[in-house]
Amino acid sequence: MKIAVLNGEPWQMDFLKNISDTELITAQNTEMLFAQKANAFIIFNITQEYLNIKEDNLPVLLGCVCKSNKEMNVAANVIRFNDWNGFLEKTKWEISGETTPGILNLFHHLGKEPIFCSDVPGFISARIIALIINEAYIALAEGVSTKGEIDIAMRLGTNYPYGPFEWCEKIGRKNIYFLLSNLSNSDERYLPAPLLVKECNL
Repeated sequence: MKIAVLNGEPWQMDFLKNISDTELITAQNTEMLFAQKANAFIIFNITQEYLNIKEDNLPVLLGCVCKSNKEMNVAANVIRFNDWNGFLEKTKWEISGETTPGILNLFHHLGKEPIFCSDVPGFISARIIALIINEAYIALAEGVSTKGEIDIAMRLGTNYPYGPFEWCEKIGRKNIYFLLSNLSNSDERYLPAPLLVKECNL
């Protein structure tokens, strides 16, 4: 399968390079991306400048956690997925969008099981983890404990693979901040903790 890729970080490209029978083509912008004769397209780390996606029968995977398909007004051939570090390597991917034979074939080729979710920012897992990280920052600011102790307590108490601050480092503070900020537009409980905002240098 020939896959054209835009905006992939080195670790994201390494994931794709490990998939057998795959030819990767990298592009510098959307115009170059969709000019490629590919079977599918993947756009990582979505920003507003990459939203000009043509309507087509070919599947487009859009790495975007913080905004919904509806917010971005994407075409019907677009499937949104979580491209954050720590999620890409999972065997099951939370996604939103319309199911087509082309999409299902692409996921089969990638060796991933698609879990179709409501079209909301953060899907399910990222939304919950972001809220836990935010609460951990609130506890840290209140002097409840240290980052290291909070991480240990969460790993031991919940059997999570990472503590909240470890997750935050892996995912990226600004990714967490932008997701929480968008979610807080409709629910104040997602307002980013002041200490998280400070550490993001915003």
